[in-house]
Amino acid sequence: MKASRTMRWAAAALLAGATVPVRAAQERPDVVVVVWDATRADHLTPYGYARDTTPNLAAIARGGLVFERAMASGSWTGASAPCLFTGLFTHNNLVDYATKDWVLDLPDAATTFAETFKGAGYRTAIFTGQGVILDHPGMLQGFDLVQRAGEPVLAERALDFIDQAGDAPALVVLWFTNPHAPYLPRAEHDLWSDKSREPLNIVGCNDNAVKKVPGAIKWCDLNWGKVELAPDDYQHLRDLYDGELHQDDAELGELWKGLADRGLADETVFLLTADHGEAFGEHPDARAWHTLPYFVNQHVPLVVRYPKRLAPGRVAGQVRLVDVYPTLADLAGVAVDHPVNGVSLVAAGRDAGQDLPNIGFTHKIAFYNDGRYRLIESRTTDDLRAVYDLRADPGEQHNLAADQPDLLSRLEKAMEDFVAGTHVDLGGQAKPATEEDFERLRALGYVE
Repeated sequence: MKASRTMRWAAAALLAGATVPVRAAQERPDVVVVVWDATRADHLTPYGYARDTTPNLAAIARGGLVFERAMASGSWTGASAPCLFTGLFTHNNLVDYATKDWVLDLPDAATTFAETFKGAGYRTAIFTGQGVILDHPGMLQGFDLVQRAGEPVLAERALDFIDQAGDAPALVVLWFTNPHAPYLPRAEHDLWSDKSREPLNIVGCNDNAVKKVPGAIKWCDLNWGKVELAPDDYQHLRDLYDGELHQDDAELGELWKGLADRGLADETVFLLTADHGEAFGEHPDARAWHTLPYFVNQHVPLVVRYPKRLAPGRVAGQVRLVDVYPTLADLAGVAVDHPVNGVSLVAAGRDAGQDLPNIGFTHKIAFYNDGRYRLIESRTTDDLRAVYDLRADPGEQHNLAADQPDLLSRLEKAMEDFVAGTHVDLGGQAKPATEEDFERLRALGYVE
């Protein structure tokens, strides 16, 4: 078990223009951040799913805060991860892949939460098999250890790192690649799929992926109408997806058992979230994968547990991935001395609060969500203008843009004002994407 650690620090953290008090000198906790790639909240046990896909997460969540409406900052890892790591919206962190000159990595001028925690005396590590992150060093700024690792060893690697940190506090990020497509749960976790039917799966938009996975369909072929699936086909995909969630949950159980055995479960700041969701035929223009920023692709889990500061409960108000960084810093007593767009959600544990607006720029799409309405529109043409009333139409099936042009105009103006009002100048230069970057994206199936 770790020895007691005390450190001194001062002043306050600048969080979205407001100061958050930093606690007096005392032991700083270890911080464990778990990210499940491509995980939609409504398929998880703590979010009321009919299947018990994630019993270990449910047990952890009962002792923590469950944020019922956490929203991703982008519709895929490349857009969402920079927001999670920096607490900055996409219009500020300089990562943008909608224009002629794509930018896929954070600039040197950006400050990640790993850098901030390292500066406060933490040892920092990230363990993942997610290539989009590993291939972009800007996202890895501040990590003492970066290690490519698959799900079966993530818990072991994280626990070893915490042990080796000794008296220093540890910040550990475990980024699971699953349940990202293709959905290939191990047999012991493939609890719901029909084994007697013909194989079916979703892969990226490249021929090599199709050859490797039985029954594979390219997501672009499905989304662009070249292939049609029946309702029972989508259900089969959900069944496989749920098996991968069950598999992730088992690995999470191993991590939690290891923390408990060390007497650290109640001493550790624990946070679990996802970078985006996943589609299963809900919308004709986004049938599969994670493309357009509909609710199914934006609604992600956010579970935070730290008994010393947070009472168990549920928070109904809308929050965002950009709020993760300042929340972790607040809970750990680490000062943030630079502007971020996110706010600490510690206060939300005491008060449900109001909806926090969310915004993002993904591919050629911009989206803005004020908690009541979602605006989705093209950044380059006039062929996409969509407005959804999230209260009256939570499934986002009725586009109000044509029938309510005044509402459309009001939301477009609100988005414009929000961008201006939340502007942060990093003072650095963006890193244009290289041909090597595009080759990696092709290999992952994001571009053809």
